[in-house]
Amino acid sequence: MLEIERSFVDEWLDFVVALRMNEGLDSNKYELLKNSLQSCAESWRTETAIDRVVAGVLVEIFPAMESCADAYEGEERSRIGRAAYELQDLIIQGLAAS
Repeated sequence: MLEIERSFVDEWLDFVVALRMNEGLDSNKYELLKNSLQSCAESWRTETAIDRVVAGVLVEIFPAMESCADAYEGEERSRIGRAAYELQDLIIQGLAAS
């Protein structure tokens, strides 16, 4: 696993634990996660494969966030849902063949 990918996995775990602990969507952690994902996506442009652990995280992000959103109400639930779709779009863009 590349160091940039290890950082991405760590950012994801930090972000999702806060969601699961009902601490809400932490904007700072979310921005760090997005930036880390975008950095990985840039490095993947020249790769033919990605690490299995990273692939597992990418597959987990949307359903995990959708599940976490169910624990919240109102605007916070909506924010988490929007963030899940935004990350999903970044993942798709990051894995798209150029």
